[in-house]
Amino acid sequence: MSASAGRVLLIPKGEYNSQTTYQPLDMIYYNGNSYVCKLTSTGNLPTNTTYFQKMTEAPQAADMTGATSSAAGAHGLVPAPAAGDQDKVLKGDGTWGVNGSTVSVSHIGTASSSGVRKQQITVDNVAYDIDGTAYMEQTINTSTSATSSATFSNAAITANSVIDVYTSQLGLCYSNITVSEGSCVVTFPAQASAASVTVRIYIR
Repeated sequence: MSASAGRVLLIPKGEYNSQTTYQPLDMIYYNGNSYVCKLTSTGNLPTNTTYFQKMTEAPQAADMTGATSSAAGAHGLVPAPAAGDQDKVLKGDGTWGVNGSTVSVSHIGTASSSGVRKQQITVDNVAYDIDGTAYMEQTINTSTSATSSATFSNAAITANSVIDVYTSQLGLCYSNITVSEGSCVVTFPAQASAASVTVRIYIR
């Protein structure tokens, strides 16, 4: 006469299926974790401790750490995008942002005999000066008997600066430009008639 010892080893059954009937010692996988069946079960989740015993637990990955201007980030689980973020991309700082760069153009400064006004382009919150847009201006009175001049003083002017001169009076031409460190003098010859003229210089 012989006797059966029944099941004595774990029997792998793969991923959990709610339609499958599991017997004691059946081993299944659910959400990355492994479970062993304790009582015959159909449709009970493996998290139900009446029917299943957890054997191993899947390792939990750390969240992504975003980079900063002074520190590198670390790989990990990306942050979940919120509703409405379907057109955004994951940025290096660990946040969801617009697809592409945010660009704006603005004027800064006040133009005068000592002040410079220029255009800047801002790309993703970083500002860059636009070459050739820096200018200074002042109003002078021309004379019929003597030369007149417009003097500009600012650290933006260097001895190597290229100066373009524009005036508000059509046909008014300068006779000389003197450029030195921090200064530019534009001289105009005597005119047929005196006038109030705006003189603008662009610094390149």
